[in-house]
Amino acid sequence: MVDPVSSKAIANVAKPDGAKLDKAAEAGKGKQADGPSFKDVMKNQEAQGPDEAKQVQGADAIEKANKADKPMKARVDKFVKGVLHDEHKLDHLMSRAMHGADMSNTELLKLQGLMYSYSQKVDLASKVVE
Repeated sequence: MVDPVSSKAIANVAKPDGAKLDKAAEAGKGKQADGPSFKDVMKNQEAQGPDEAKQVQGADAIEKANKADKPMKARVDKFVKGVLHDEHKLDHLMSRAMHGADMSNTELLKLQGLMYSYSQKVDLASKVVE
């Protein structure tokens, strides 16, 4: 039999009496990996109570959110102001077009690009709000 991890041949691992497997299991009982065992962690968790653990995690999350909140507000304000500015430009261009103004191909392409950009921003904002 070949060990798939180390690609070394394992000789006589599964004898009919299973003696070697029993010896390996007994040898591994006394050894413990670095850190507490799963049972120890669960006992400590039960001793603390589930509410205390959730409170600590919640407090950490709130603290992180407050630290990240100020730059995020500035970004959101900038985004909203940009959307409102684009909307104002679109209103102006659309009112010109509705009143029969002669518009060049450049102005029409600008209107089309602005409309596309505006619709993408509004779509993104609606998905973020959801």
